[in-house]
Order: sequence, then structure tokens, then C-alpha cells
Amino acid sequence: MNARQRLELIGRPPTDAEWIAISERRPIAGQRWLLVVTSTGIVCKPGCPARTPGRDRVRIVSGLAEGLAAGARPCLRCRPDRDQVEAPGAAAVAPGSTATGMTDENLVARAVARLSAALESDGVVPLDRDLATELAVPERRLREAFREKLGVTPRAWVAARRAETLRGHLSNGHDVLGALFEAGYGSSSAG
Repeated sequence: MNARQRLELIGRPPTDAEWIAISERRPIAGQRWLLVVTSTGIVCKPGCPARTPGRDRVRIVSGLAEGLAAGARPCLRCRPDRDQVEAPGAAAVAPGSTATGMTDENLVARAVARLSAALESDGVVPLDRDLATELAVPERRLREAFREKLGVTPRAWVAARRAETLRGHLSNGHDVLGALFEAGYGSSSAG
């Protein structure tokens, strides 16, 4: 099941009144709900200034945590993550943490530990999406946390560690081809 199919299963379709509120960019007084755009994987507020999606691409959710749990991310225009719009009794997601309650620092530390172990053991490093699945966070959230904390993406971090290992092997007198393979490169053309 891909991300779009997963998003199409959450929440419910909008009612006529909700669709009018979405298309006219005005929330319904006293109602607290958000919409997930299945084609983009974004959670928005009903009054979001972004382009109105097609009605068939909108799912109504009770709060931000429900959308994040399905793999969507908060809209960067209307920022539903800043308002903490949640249904009564739903757990709020604090800024800088994920739907699982993991902070960015913990997320990056766990991801670095997993990537380091993969590089040291057999060199088979998980893809960003597989790593995000292991850590139970959206792939985009993983990349954003890496960029914020380390200044690079997980893939760039792995490439830098491999290059560092290669330089170490070469400076210790290993031949180039042997150093490439020991550093985790699959072929001599990858170096």
C-alpha cells in the first residue's frame, strides 16, 4: 500500500457544509477538524490560503495526530501544527516532536545509530523510507529532522561517512579497489 492509498483510508469524506467551508476558505464556527489532501499528503485547516484541492482528494480528520499517524505532514501555509487543533481527548503533538512523542534529537540519534550499525556490519544501508518506517515517522519528517539537526539528509550523511571511511583506508595504505569495497561502495565507479 503506497502513501496515497494509506491516506485515502483515514478519516472520512467531507460533508456538504465542510466542503463549502473548505472551498470558501472559512472554518465552521465551533467545529474543530482538519483536512488531509491525499494527493499531496498535507494536513490543512479549513481556512488554508493554499489552492483548494479536488473534493475527491480531501479526507476529514478529527485532529493533527490522526493525519500524522497516516504519514501526512502539516501544511507550511496554514500551520495546523502551531495551533494544536485536536479533538477533545486526543493527544496533542508538541512542536519538535513526532506523533509517537519522539523529539527531533531522539529521532536523529536513533537514525544515526541505525545507519552507523548498518555501515559497520555489512554496508547495506536502509533507504530513507525504510528507515522512517522502522522509526515509525513519516519519511519527510525524518529528512527535516536530519537537516535541522545535522545540516544534511540521511543519504548525504551516509555518503559522508563512506567517504570518510574510504579516506581512512587509503591513508592506511590499502589499494584503491580494496578501500572502495571496504568503505561500502558497490563498485569502483561509485567512488
